[in-house]
Amino acid sequence: MGVKEKCIPVSRIAFKREETVLADSSGTEGESGTVVLPKISVSFALKGETMPGFEPAEGDVVKNEAGEVQPSMTGWPSTEVAFAVPEDDMPRVRAWFSGDYHGVTVPQSVALTKNMTTAVYAALEAFHLNAEARDLFLSPFRVGWSFGFTDGSYSPLNNIKLLVPNSEAPLLPVFSHYIGDKRLQTRVVIRNIPSRLTASLSLSSGADVFPEEIESVDFFATMQTAAYEPAESIDGLRNITIDGSRKRCWYYGRLQSTEIQARAEVNNAFRLIGSIPAADVRSGVSGFKLSVPSKNKPLFSSLPQYGDTPGGAVSENGGRHIVLESEPLHLGYPEGEKRLQRVSLRGVFDRNRISVAVYGAVHRGDWQLVAIGNGPHISGISGVACRWYRIRIEYDTRLGDFLDYIMFRFAVR
Repeated sequence: MGVKEKCIPVSRIAFKREETVLADSSGTEGESGTVVLPKISVSFALKGETMPGFEPAEGDVVKNEAGEVQPSMTGWPSTEVAFAVPEDDMPRVRAWFSGDYHGVTVPQSVALTKNMTTAVYAALEAFHLNAEARDLFLSPFRVGWSFGFTDGSYSPLNNIKLLVPNSEAPLLPVFSHYIGDKRLQTRVVIRNIPSRLTASLSLSSGADVFPEEIESVDFFATMQTAAYEPAESIDGLRNITIDGSRKRCWYYGRLQSTEIQARAEVNNAFRLIGSIPAADVRSGVSGFKLSVPSKNKPLFSSLPQYGDTPGGAVSENGGRHIVLESEPLHLGYPEGEKRLQRVSLRGVFDRNRISVAVYGAVHRGDWQLVAIGNGPHISGISGVACRWYRIRIEYDTRLGDFLDYIMFRFAVR
């Protein structure tokens, strides 16, 4: 079947984890020892909500891109896009809706282009600001969680996920319009779902005993990725197929979903968006609401960024030695024998303080060491073909470090 490559997010792999507190940068050993971290499961959910001021123009069943109905929404958000129209442009504006351009004899004016461009982007900006003020997410971002310790440090981020409330900026189909005295008023539907982010925690057996070093479970997220780029001018109205029918939509600088996702996936600037005290975690938590990190919020600059100490400086080391042993991995071919060629780690970490070992087995339970190396990459791997592989990662953390993906290159027989 040839050579294959598979990139697996670390958040999707079950690991057995050991974590040891290291000496601090002054060499003090008083806090050294092993901290057994509780085993907890954290899940994130996005649920659409109707925003005041952007009530639906008509009732409709709203589904997200996965086809899930949003029960808290009675229709798509709507708003007004209105602007002044120069007298010479009135025939053109009427033609946008009638389709009859016989009376259009002059080119579109610069003033008309400027007015409608300003109006469309003003409506989009108001929609985004309203959503952020209500802690509702609109575009892709990354989120993860960590344990917060009493010394002000954090464990490495866990369960890092890319969440996508909407994969693209909204389409803006015109629901109704009115052409008055040198003015156009349109009511537009905003095909976006403002989404509330919540976290739920469940504890495994015995996890209600928290080490005294753990103060909280903390949640971090990146800024939402911009889904459009304001241009000097927009093209006006275009017919776009929505739900099987053609709609007149305001057409502006929407980015492709692939570009938006690519930008979101490389953003590693995580900000604290919520925290649950350890005492509250013991009983389990459901539907804990998390906030939107936004530069538009007055206190944004004071939000802790993952990797910063309380004093704002990055620590020389994260004070923890971590050993991860993965579950058995079949790399998408559970019945096929595979010959591993290369393993690479992706993330933010000190490449001089990490090692990787790979074990293989034809039948789980009969594991053999396949390769071992210092650093995040092992290449030139040779040996017998295996059905199953297991990865052992050992590294010292700095504050702000995390593992993101493991890339495998292998040949399938």
